[in-house]
Amino acid sequence: MTGAALRSVRAARRGSAAAVLLVAAGFWASPALATEPAAVGSQARARLLELADARRFDAGALAALAADADPTVRAAAASVLGQLANPGAAPLVAGLARDRYAGVRAAAAAAAGRLAATLPAGAREREALAGELRRLLQDPAPDVRSAAAWGAGRALCPECDLWLLQRLGRERRPAVQAAILQELWRFRGTLWVKRATGQLTSRDRDVRLAAAWSLARAGRGEALAGLHRACRDADPLVRMAALEGARRLPPAALWPALLAGLADADP
Repeated sequence: MTGAALRSVRAARRGSAAAVLLVAAGFWASPALATEPAAVGSQARARLLELADARRFDAGALAALAADADPTVRAAAASVLGQLANPGAAPLVAGLARDRYAGVRAAAAAAAGRLAATLPAGAREREALAGELRRLLQDPAPDVRSAAAWGAGRALCPECDLWLLQRLGRERRPAVQAAILQELWRFRGTLWVKRATGQLTSRDRDVRLAAAWSLARAGRGEALAGLHRACRDADPLVRMAALEGARRLPPAALWPALLAGLADADP
């Protein structure tokens, strides 16, 4: 965990319940932001900012930036392509998703999810981007897999939830497990509820937090058993994330846990 994340958690523990839940909701940085390069050549940056600000798809300019020798420029180009909501951007994003640099692939994974979400169901470009996300979920680099999970949560393609669950079953990195779990609440199926509930026994706090957060956000009766378990977690952030479910379920569903929370040892 980064120092910034640790400081956020400590601040949340000292603050109000709302602050704690905000940390739980945004505990993992969006790959769309995390993969944004810190420094890009001034001319390339100016051109990318111009295109992003105008929301203009300039095929020639973007193709040149996507082929730039500097990987930070290519990563920035991927981020801009994801914001343009133009099907013509799909082939460029797909190309960047196969870049030899993991940072570029991660940016392309986030862009693929954003772009796919803007395209109509059944569109050839949308299906192609979904295929790239499925492949990137198996990428050797953990950061790329995490970004692909984020992208799948934005794309919401018909089989994205199954792909995420398949990856979750094989994944050994807690950070990637958490990245997958925090997206599952977006999907309508119920299989993920059982899988998320099972992850509440993980030794890793961030994995349990992500599982509890998705169960709480889902607002479904099927999630109640998992939420009751998460309400008894040893970590206060996990307990607080689980109690968020009380806002989305019938008032009495988590009443015992809410009463217990009033006497919680953690303020």
